[in-house]
This record gives sequence, structure tokens and C-alpha cells, in this order.
Amino acid sequence: MNDKKHEVTIGFDLGVGSVGWAVIDNNTNEILKLGSRLFSEPELATDRRAARSSRRLLRRRKYRNEKFINMLFRYQDFFKFESKKDIYDTFRKLSNKYQNILDLKIKALRNQVSPKELSWLLHDYLENRGFFYTIIENESDKNNNDDNKSKAILAKNEKLLPTELLYKFYEKNGFYKNQDNFASEYSRSFSNLDWIKELNQVFDNYPEKVISAIKNDFLNLFSTIRPFNVGPGSQNSPTKYGLYQKNNDGHIEKIGDSIWEKNIGRCSVFVDQPRAPKHTASSEIFNLLNDMNNLINSAFVDFKLSEENKIELLNTLLNKYKDITSAKTRITNFNISMLKNILLDYSKNKGIDDSWLQMKNLGFGVAKNKTYELNFSELKNIFYITQILARGNANLDIISFPNYELWINDYDEIVTELSKTQDLNQRIELLSKLKFWNKYFETEDLKEDAIKNLSSSEKIISSQMSSLSTKCHLYFIPSLLKYSDNFERIKFNDENLQKANETNIQNKKYLSQAFLDDAILPPSVRTTMKEAVSVFNKIKKLYSDIYDIKNVTVELAREKNSDEVRKQISQLNNSNKKRNNSIETNISKLLNKNIDLNSSKFSNNLKYKLFLYLQQEHIDPYDGKELDLELIINDPSYVEIDHIIPYSWSMDDSSSNKVLTKRTNNQVKGQNIPFNYFKKLNSSQWNWIMYKEWCDKLFLHNKDDSWFPSKKSKSDKHNKLLVSKFDENDQKTFMARNLNDTRYATKIFRDTLQNYSKNHDNEFKVTCINGSITSYIRKISKIGLKDRNDFSHHAVDATIISLISNNTKTLFNELFLDDTKYELVSLNGILYKENMLTGVLKEVSNSKELKKLYDSKKIAQIVKNSLENRKVDFQFSRKIITKSNVKLFNDTLYGLKENSLDNSSINKITYIKLIDEKNKDKNLKDYFGENAPKASKLLMCNSHKSEYKILNDIYMKYQDHKNPFIEYMYNDLLINFPETFTKEKIDTLVNFGKIAIYNYETKTIKIYKKLRLIGDSYKKDNIVMNKKQNNKSFNESLNWIGGLVYKNKKNNYSLIVANSQILKMTGKNINLLDESVYDQESLDSKKEQFNIELSEKPVLVLKKGTIFMDEQNELYHTVGLVPSNQTIEISKIKDNLDNKRLIKSINVLMKNYKIVELDVLGNVYKKTH
Repeated sequence: MNDKKHEVTIGFDLGVGSVGWAVIDNNTNEILKLGSRLFSEPELATDRRAARSSRRLLRRRKYRNEKFINMLFRYQDFFKFESKKDIYDTFRKLSNKYQNILDLKIKALRNQVSPKELSWLLHDYLENRGFFYTIIENESDKNNNDDNKSKAILAKNEKLLPTELLYKFYEKNGFYKNQDNFASEYSRSFSNLDWIKELNQVFDNYPEKVISAIKNDFLNLFSTIRPFNVGPGSQNSPTKYGLYQKNNDGHIEKIGDSIWEKNIGRCSVFVDQPRAPKHTASSEIFNLLNDMNNLINSAFVDFKLSEENKIELLNTLLNKYKDITSAKTRITNFNISMLKNILLDYSKNKGIDDSWLQMKNLGFGVAKNKTYELNFSELKNIFYITQILARGNANLDIISFPNYELWINDYDEIVTELSKTQDLNQRIELLSKLKFWNKYFETEDLKEDAIKNLSSSEKIISSQMSSLSTKCHLYFIPSLLKYSDNFERIKFNDENLQKANETNIQNKKYLSQAFLDDAILPPSVRTTMKEAVSVFNKIKKLYSDIYDIKNVTVELAREKNSDEVRKQISQLNNSNKKRNNSIETNISKLLNKNIDLNSSKFSNNLKYKLFLYLQQEHIDPYDGKELDLELIINDPSYVEIDHIIPYSWSMDDSSSNKVLTKRTNNQVKGQNIPFNYFKKLNSSQWNWIMYKEWCDKLFLHNKDDSWFPSKKSKSDKHNKLLVSKFDENDQKTFMARNLNDTRYATKIFRDTLQNYSKNHDNEFKVTCINGSITSYIRKISKIGLKDRNDFSHHAVDATIISLISNNTKTLFNELFLDDTKYELVSLNGILYKENMLTGVLKEVSNSKELKKLYDSKKIAQIVKNSLENRKVDFQFSRKIITKSNVKLFNDTLYGLKENSLDNSSINKITYIKLIDEKNKDKNLKDYFGENAPKASKLLMCNSHKSEYKILNDIYMKYQDHKNPFIEYMYNDLLINFPETFTKEKIDTLVNFGKIAIYNYETKTIKIYKKLRLIGDSYKKDNIVMNKKQNNKSFNESLNWIGGLVYKNKKNNYSLIVANSQILKMTGKNINLLDESVYDQESLDSKKEQFNIELSEKPVLVLKKGTIFMDEQNELYHTVGLVPSNQTIEISKIKDNLDNKRLIKSINVLMKNYKIVELDVLGNVYKKTH
């Protein structure tokens, strides 16, 4: 029976949103089956989580407001309010009286204001309470700050209260909202403590006897916040997202002390254990021992550190950490120089020439006669904890090796407790509960001082998590000490560990998906894995009687780590070190003082800012002005790193796509390329021509390449800075964006297949082939470039890797990245290798290289022949979306205006920005000027006619200029009011898209940014009115989960969309064909609207992904429903082109197409008319 079967190779190309597959005959290379399984990339919970947070924020804000109103009534003798209406009427009157609330706040800081004015101010303070997180700063760090001009300014402004700073910003710029987004000496984000300081000054203006109780109650309300580590909910309000939850019996129980305990991931070795903080003592020792065991010496090839060597090295480090003889001890990390004496003894014992010991790195990190930088794991937290304990007079005699078991758990507990919260008081409380302090301290005072210093230390890293548990670290440390193998090798050889973790043995008839249940996987990986397993199982189920699977091949989506690649990585690390040295030297010269780039003050982000500052020769590319070095170093909000081509378009995070610019310039540039930014800026001080000259001078004509990783990087940056058109659809970014997920999915699938084969008598061999090799064979086979708009490319890639695996056992392990640039060609009987990019011919250097090129060409020809002569069609299948827990509608709320002529419809309120080129069809000339055609759509025309007249007069005066309002400010305002409107102030207004208008009659200034417009008309039946805002706003774009297809009174088909308008909120799993899940009145209304008998039942339900087949057997999937005109939007299942979507009426579609059901391989097994 087995002889009659085809011996086959199955190939899989795993992607995010697709699984390409192919079945190849091993004897003939014939393609027996091939196809693409398509599915939507799963939606992340991020948006839902953000929406949940917003709802909680609004709910808590409402709750605070209610408590505030009750407080006003509680102190009625002082505030004199009679009712809620009285309160809000008073607030409205005061809002009209004080157009700028800062005026009243400044007054309240210096004198008493009336009780009603005070109530309005307190209400405003309660709306903006400032940030609550604690900024921990060591006293020693405060004292070590250097004096400079910028710090003097900042220090002066630090003494000002928030309102005083805001008022100064307002006086300078004409506005104060979002001032923290602006780089200014008066810009700052304010903490809750800053505002409390101001409130205390306001309250101090009143007699203590009168205000004391009010002050205490209000400040308590103002400063109360739920700790982050506690999460939402309470004992009285349980939620599955918090610590208090209902159990199976319906009783409320607390599941832990911190929300992190619930949400933390599981260890990848001991899956029942939570992951540990990344920098526990056991984790740091584990990582360093692993690094030591990975050491390879080019001269002493058999050299390995012994257990005694490792203990000696670790003790050397620990003894240095305990040393507190100097005022400030710097951390000593393990480095190669510490091995010199050990290597010297080794060479003497072995009788080996010790000349290698004179080389840098002592022969470690050497390849091809070049030496590369070696980096080792640091014992940072061990150092900082030890230093704090030592300076607190702790007894540290037990801190040594090999007696690590006496202290390492103590250090682990310290870091673990610190990781639970950032609140200083909570940290002190948690550390105080630990039981081991008596072994280190003789008195309570010493213990308490140490706990306080540990809790407040900004040096101890507690926010990052390891992929392993503390149990895992402690389990492997003895083996890492005793043996010379690394962690992966020890883990592989540990039979007890393998048996303990064999919970997902693949010993069933088909691949089980159970291994996915407990795995910590990104949603995209989990979905891809499920679909890949389904495809494999379906092939086994349908074709096991005709196919004998001998090989399964999976494409690896990453480069091969050849010596050349490793060399490039090492060179990059070395380059980064040199770059930091150069930055330190150059910045020290510019500041006329030495700086230490390794100090905690210089974060990696700041180092990179300084690197770009030097690379750009101190100039901001977006305004041509010199950047202030002092502010770059001392004010984190002064500059930002901008992606030249927005990252959301290009997915390019390389250095060649980054520049340093002021925060305000970055805000104005937004999601634009520089070319569009300068079109929008329209400035004579720094325009596109000047900018282009600067780019050419710095990046094209400048011969100094020292600030660039390569000449190519310099050229790339020049090109990106000057690109005038960018089409994101032309960028091959999809795979780059999803590469990490794809790699992970490939590894997991490979391991699962190997497990299955192992438990089925080694039924087949599992092979992984590099994606770059697949691409190489595709190129030299001349079958055409990959077309990502045609989903068949996934199946083609699966075919290629199957044929590679079937026709060579070694080639895919021998090809390097550099090999994939060339193709073997024959010219006049001589064989050359041709660079496929440049066309340059080179002689083949040796027989080994010739064999690789020849074998590659041979396999490419097999691929070409097999694909051109295939006798089977591509098969496609697409997963139908069946979930019902979708968002009800688009999140955006729109204002509305009732339609006076039609009570059943409303008009959407939109906006036109007075300074913005993105208005597109909303041109200023349509709304301003003589006989402007759309002026009546401006609400201002009816509600504020005098203001519109002023704006229109300005427009008429400067209508020949690109933007009349900008021209007005730089002419009329700058000339007539030079003290009020400085050029800097006008520049700021323009950068923020605002205009200032002076009213000569009222002698007042008003700031405008956008004006409200009457927009499109909407039927009330097709939108959701917001009842919380008294139906003054609405949500559009109702989301649907299905389409009910009915026969109407004319025996044709009609469509009713199942969305929030007619569905009852009955839960996730609902049968859409069951009319009881709908609001009957709403459903009947829809039936009447579309001429359907009220007693008629739905024929079927259409869902996202429902498959249709036309008369030519072409498959389409459902994309969208448009109920208003009874149409369905469909697209070919094999295409990825939006412009190929078809819109068909429901009647035409149902009569001329068949609804079909497909299995995961694309086999049609059910057709319905």
C-alpha cells in the first residue's frame, strides 16, 4: 500500500495574515497541490484598553465633580449657593466676565476673591490636577549639577507658581493651552504637588478659622488617586481587570496585592512560574555566568573557565562593590583584562606560546585577524544594593561566592518588591515587611535608613522583566558555575527538565493546538500558528492515503548569521563606542568643560540627540537656526528626534531617517515630509531653497564622513531630506513591520513539527530555509518578482522552499548573504558570476564557489520548470470573521445642527482651519471674499456677524497672498502694535496654526484657529445620537457584524444590517438568524423601510469574509455592506487591491453568484444559491 503513495515534501511560508503551502512530489518535482490560507491580522486590545481607561477617567472625573458640588453645599454658609442650577449659572456668568481665567487666578494668588469666584476657580483646578508620578532624585545628584545659563533660568522659573508661569507664557505668546508642547523658558508640565503649592497660597489669603475645613476637604479631593499597582475596581465594585473579582460561586475575592501579579507573563522554562524582574541578583549572576561560558579564545581553542576561576572572578567583583573608601564608587564590570593571569597560567601548563596575550582582548572576540568589542552582562543592581547597604554600615561578610545562597534571595526580594510600585511610601512599606534585615543591621535606625535609601534610589533597575523566573535562574546557576556549557546546552541535556516540561507531547493522529493555550505569544503569532496547524492537519486528513510525507520545510524570515554578519554586528558595536567617545570630546570642547557621557545624566536618548546635533553641525534643519546646546542637555522638552519620512509611512527607524529639531518645529511638521512642511511653512526667513542648499552643503559636498556609519548612510539621509514625493504604497515595508512576529511563528511551528515527527516514528524530517535564499532562487529562476498584490506569492514561496529542500541537503546551509548577490553566467565559454544589481562580472574564485553557484542555478531551473508546467491551480481560502464583540461605531464624536427643513435628518458640524494646507476642498476663497459661494455654511456668519466681517475684510485686503491672515499679522499687527505683537510671538502663533485679530472698536484681541462649518446631511436612523450630551453630538460609521438577507414583497432580495441600531446587547455568542436577538420594533421598522413582510424570516446571514463564486468559478469574499442602497462590497479572494473591489446590489449578487464554503486548503465543499 505504501508503494502506491507519492513521497512528498510539504512547504510552509508563514506570514502575518497568511500561510502559504505547497505539496511537491519528491521523485518528479511535480507540484501536486499549492495554495494560500488568508486571514485578518487580529486586532490588539490596545484600543479597547484605551477606551476603557477613558471611560474610567470620565467616570472618576464626574464622581469628583459630584463630591465637589456636595462640598459647596456642605459649606453653604461660606459659598451661599442655593441649588445646582445656581452653581452652574454662576460659573457661566464668571466665564463671560473673565474671558481669560488666568486673570482671576493671578488675582486670587495675591488677594481674597469672592466666595463664588473662589468656587469657580476651585472647580477649574479640579479639572486639571497635574501629574502624580514621583520623580525620585538622589541628594548627591542634586548637589553635583553644574551651573549654567539655562539652569539659572530654569531655577528662577522653578520658584514661580504654575499660574504665574502660564501667565508669563500667555503674555509672550498670546495663548497658554498646550504650552507644555512648546520649548520656552515658561513651558513646563506641572505636578499635583505644584498645584497644591499654589492652592495653599490661594487659601492663605483667607482667615484660618474660615477656610481651614474647606481647604482640608478640597485638598483631600484634589490629591486623591488610586495607586497604579492596585488597578481598577474595589471590594464594592469588582471587575475582571482589577484585584477584586467574583469567583465561580459569585463571591468577591481579592486575587493578590498588586495588579502586576495577575498580568505578569510565565517563565519559558518553568511555565508555572511568573517571570522575574530582569535585574534581580540571580538574573544578573545567571547572565554573567552564561556570558563567561560562551567565551571562545582563538589562540587557546580548548580554554574554558573552571568553576574555581568563575568563583574567583565573581568574588573580585563583589569585594570591589563592598568597598566604600571613596566618596563615589563607580561600578566595576567583568571585562577580558581580568582573565590575563588565568590565561597566563593556562598557557604555561599547556606549553603554548603566550604571544596572544599581548593582543587586545587576549585572543577573545577575534575572527579573520580582526578584533571585535566584547560586551558582558553587568551586575548593576548587585552593585547599587551592595553600595547602599555598605554605606549604611551593614554587615556584608556573607556577600561572596560560592556562598551565594546566603544572600542572593534577599537581593532578589528587594528588587522584586521595588518592581511592584513607584510610590516611595509604598516601597518603604513593602521593604519593611521583609524578614532578613536583622542579619545585616544591628539597630532599627540603620535598617530604616537603608530601606529608605533603597526605596528612593533611581539607580536600581526594577521596571524591566526577564523571560525567565527566579526559580529558573537559581536552578541553573550551580550548573553554569560547575560546567563550561551555556544555558541552552545545559537545558537541552537536562532530562529531568525535559520530562517535567513535556506537557504538550504531539502523539495524537493530528497536530494538537493545545501547546498554544499556555504559550505567551503575540496575537498575530498565535493566529498564524493556529492556521498553519489547521492546514497541516487538513493535508494529513484528506491526502494521507495518497501522500507519504517525508519532509516538511518552513521558511525562516531572517538572515543567516554568517561570520560576515557577526562581523558587521561587532563592527557596529565598536563603532558605537567610538562614536560616544567622539561625542564626549566634541561636546566638552563646545562647553569648555569636561563631561562624562557615562554618567546617569546622559541617557541613551540624550546621547543620540547630541550625536545628531553634531552630525547636523548644530543647525535645526526645519528653521535653519542654531540649536542651544545647554538646553538640549538640560531641558528634555527643548528638542525631539524626528523621522524625516514619518515612521507611520516608511517604517524606517534607521539613523538616516532621523534629525534633531525643536519640539515646536516637529509639532508643525507633523506627519509630513520636509518638502510638504516647507510648502506649508511659506516663510521667507527659511524656505525650501535655503534648506536644500544647506542639505547639499552638509550631506553632499562635505567630505567629512566621521559622523556617519557609512557613505551610503550619508547619501541616504541626503535623499530622504530632499524627497519631494513619497508613496507609502511603493515601500516594501509590510514584511519589515511584521518580521519579528514571523520569525517567532516560524520557530514555534518548527519545534511543534519536530515534536510531532519524533512521536510518530520520525515520520518526516523538518527543515528550515532562510527567506533570503528563497528570494535569491526566485530571482535567478526568472519567474518574476514577488507581487504582493496577488496572494498567490505565498504559495509560490512555499513551492520554492519545498523544491530547494527536495533537491539539495546542504546548499541552504552553505549559501551566505553575499552569495545571493550573484548569478552564474557563461560568456564565450567562460563562467563568471554576475552581480544582479550592478551587472558587473567577476571571475569565480574557486571550485567551492562554482559549485554553490551551479547548484543554485540548477535548483532555480527546477523551480522554473515546476511552476511553468504545473497542472494544478492555486487554491485560496479566507477565514470568515464571526466575532460579535466589535465596537458599536466609530469613536469620533461630531457636533450637529438640526435641519430646520427635515426633522428626520441633521447636519454634521465640521471645521476649516485658517492656517492649514490640509483643508483640501475647503479653500479659504470659498468662505471669504466678495460673494463667497460657501460663506453661509460658516456658523459665524449668522451667530457672530461682526467678527466674520472683520475676518472677511482682512481676507479681502490680502487676498492676493497665499494666506491673507498670516500676511495680516506680519504687516498690520507687527507694524501697528510692535510691543504687543513681536515677530517671535507671531511666529509662535503661525507655528501652532493660530491667528490673532485686533478689534479696533472694542480694543480687544481674539485668537482663532478654526471656524465651524455646516457639513453633510445625515439621516437620524443611520447615526447614533449622544444622549449624554443632550443629543447635541453623534457617532457615525456604525460597525456591523452581519447582514440579514430577506425575500421582500416583490420576491427579490433585501438586506438589513445587523448593528447596534437593531441588536440587543445579549452577549458574545449570538445566532444572528434568530430574530429574538434583535429589538423587535427596530427590526420591524427596517423591514417596512425595505418592503419586507413583518412575518418574513431571514434567508441567511452574510458575514465579513463570506465567499461568493461567479459563473467562471472565480472566488470573492465579502468586504462591506451598504444598507442605504442595498449593496454589497466584494473583492477577489486572491487579490490584495482595494481598487479591484466590486459593488453589487444584494439582488444581483444573490441571483447571479453562489455562496460557497471552503475548507482551509480552499477546496469547495458546499454551494448555495
